[in-house]
Amino acid sequence: MASLQVSFWNNVRVYRVGGHPTGPGTHRADITGSRTPHSHAKSYTQGLPSWWLSGQPGTDKDKARKSRRKRKKAYLDDGTVELLQDFTFPVAGLRMRGTADGEHIYATGIHKPVVRCWDVRDMALKFERHQDSENVDFMILTQDWTKFVGLQMDGRLEFHNQGGIYHNVHVPIQGRALAYHSQSCDLMTVGRSNLVYRLNLNRGQFMAPYETDLTEGINAAAVCSLHQLMAFCGDGVEFYDPRVRKRVAVLSIDGEESVSTCSFEQQDGLSFAVGTESGKTLLYDVRGSKPVMTKDLGNDEPIQRLTFVKSSFVKALVCADKRAVRIYDLQSQDLHTGVEPPSPINDMYVYPNSGLIFLACEQPEQQTYYAPSLGAAPSWCAYLDSMTEELEEAPRPAFYDNYKFMTLEALKEIGLDEYVGTSLLRPYMHGYFIDIRLYRQAQSRSRLEQQEEKRKEHLQQRLDQEAQSRVVKSTDQKNAHDERFKAVDEGEDFALGDVPMNEYDEEAAGDENDLVPVGEHDDMMGTESFAEILMKQADAGKGKKGRGKRRKAR
Repeated sequence: MASLQVSFWNNVRVYRVGGHPTGPGTHRADITGSRTPHSHAKSYTQGLPSWWLSGQPGTDKDKARKSRRKRKKAYLDDGTVELLQDFTFPVAGLRMRGTADGEHIYATGIHKPVVRCWDVRDMALKFERHQDSENVDFMILTQDWTKFVGLQMDGRLEFHNQGGIYHNVHVPIQGRALAYHSQSCDLMTVGRSNLVYRLNLNRGQFMAPYETDLTEGINAAAVCSLHQLMAFCGDGVEFYDPRVRKRVAVLSIDGEESVSTCSFEQQDGLSFAVGTESGKTLLYDVRGSKPVMTKDLGNDEPIQRLTFVKSSFVKALVCADKRAVRIYDLQSQDLHTGVEPPSPINDMYVYPNSGLIFLACEQPEQQTYYAPSLGAAPSWCAYLDSMTEELEEAPRPAFYDNYKFMTLEALKEIGLDEYVGTSLLRPYMHGYFIDIRLYRQAQSRSRLEQQEEKRKEHLQQRLDQEAQSRVVKSTDQKNAHDERFKAVDEGEDFALGDVPMNEYDEEAAGDENDLVPVGEHDDMMGTESFAEILMKQADAGKGKKGRGKRRKAR
């Protein structure tokens, strides 16, 4: 029987049902299967069209296809499940969304820039289309897969229909996100400007833009399908009513933090969530200005996507940043469970009314997770429920037997805080899991360093004590008031005069320019020089030694 990799977060099981764990060490340059630059290709391949070279033996695409085939065979032979066939990109996935009818899933990736569509009923790739520029964001314009528009990095809106690319429109700004108001057919583009550009798809022309007070630009936009309220996020949040075409409310975020994404709860329309650049998630009631829930993912990464999930099991808010996915129960406001993929997250899509979570990651194999506690599996993959029920009856394996949980403060004490963010430390709750072997090695090193510091401190104390013992006291306090020594202390005969400074002592004399030359003392030493006097003293010493030897010989 096929097996599923299961992880436990807060005693809740989460299963991986798609995507090979390539890991954070994968680099984009190494995935194509060849490190040879295109300029170093053989001469007979230059000038040939790319469609002819595609799949030819020895080319980069042929090597990439063989590499993907080997990776696919490696983990399919282990009995693992691949929910969607060919749920991959050449290098990485960028954005991901699903159609309103739940029949198809769209995703964009690189490199080369490509958009792909999967049919969930067939669990296979439906089509793919290559693009001229990387995709920043895209929107599905219809209930099915037939029409969608993509915001390109070169500033174009690229419209697609069933046959392919339909039309291109240039936008006056460098876009960051898209939003679509279906009632008025307004496609809104936001970016570095404080203006919201509206392209009416019914008239085929740009309408008057919304002018906001978000001077730092607009990072995200959201539209509620229930009451049609629109939200634009930047250094704050502003709400607009399309019926009056003006701002109706302003929401200030505590701490003046910049907002990276926002989302409405589409079923009741009363809940509104924002994600900040520092990794915080704030939940608001649209009828109030104070957050009803504030959560920090603890990774100091911008929030990438927020999604509300309401099923028969739980009502939750799913938050995703670059490193992890956190699911919070909106009733208890506690952490329900979480997911940590092997590579950075670019986008997230939660299948409606289910526990399926699709992640667009910085690796070829895009990740798929299933959390049964979040919702039942969709009808097109109902077999996941029976598989997970059988696995829940099995005993729970201990994944962290060889790991030790440590907080950030404990890591700083043993000098391992520099490894935060690497594969050596696994973030969990308010701390990290660390390999027990690495912990013991760091602990022994830290113990040796502490012993060395104590030895140096003890040695320094001994040196200080010895230095103090060599200090001679200038006066004797015991004899200060003794009448027997009064004559010595006060008598003029015992007074000490000024001691003349040795004129040949360089330390006492100070500057060498103050020293008196030897030649000026000839009157004190006669006609002989100072060198001659030293030589006579040396000869006199030799004579005394010679007389001493003759006496011993006798």
